[in-house]
Amino acid sequence: MFFIREKDIYLDCFTCIPHVYDYAKISHGRNYKPNWLKDTPKLRNDEQQTIKNCTALLQFYEKGIVIPSWYELELTIGDKKDRYWSWESSSDTLSTDNSHDSNQFEKFAKGRGNNIKINSPWRFKTKKDIKFVWSQPTWSMRDTLFNFSILPGVLEFRKQHATHINLFIEHKDEQQFCKIPSLEPLAMLHPLTEKKIIIKNHLVSEKEMQRIAYGMTHLYFNRNFLETQKNKNRIKEKLFNR
Repeated sequence: MFFIREKDIYLDCFTCIPHVYDYAKISHGRNYKPNWLKDTPKLRNDEQQTIKNCTALLQFYEKGIVIPSWYELELTIGDKKDRYWSWESSSDTLSTDNSHDSNQFEKFAKGRGNNIKINSPWRFKTKKDIKFVWSQPTWSMRDTLFNFSILPGVLEFRKQHATHINLFIEHKDEQQFCKIPSLEPLAMLHPLTEKKIIIKNHLVSEKEMQRIAYGMTHLYFNRNFLETQKNKNRIKEKLFNR
């Protein structure tokens, strides 16, 4: 009996910003284990096991793919009355212009929540239609755990390539301040496949980034449009030849 090894999946990660490529590359979660976990021994002094023996936690990082922060950010979240938010960042490339108005998800926001959408400098591509579960790297965010949440979802990168980071903040009784350090995991992706994921980081031109961001979307749109037209023509031919 012969066993055919399934081909590896390549996750191509593109950016046109040199310092993002140089210092904040996309990488496997095993390279972003938090320091507190590294410093935790497997056994306590009384010989009892610690969380370092937790398979679920270890596999979360071992099987995950991390998008790290490419900036240092100070976030101010207003109280229930003011309901504003503002930020200052070390990176002049950071943008939140595409944040969603809470009216789009008012039943979830419940009048006291807001979305902050951090535009990502990365675009991902795969040749295969692989789904990725997008979640918060909670174990790496102890200091900001109760200030904001990273909203989860399921994505694919064959037809769409954006990797924007959606935060959800809640306005509380008092104003909140928090900081996101540089190179902290912002999002964790887990591929829904047993195949090996090989990460390739690429530094490209702005023009190439535009092509990646919009070109493939237009290509699939045009393909679908052409297929629809072909189907319409086939139906017309059948009706005419009756």
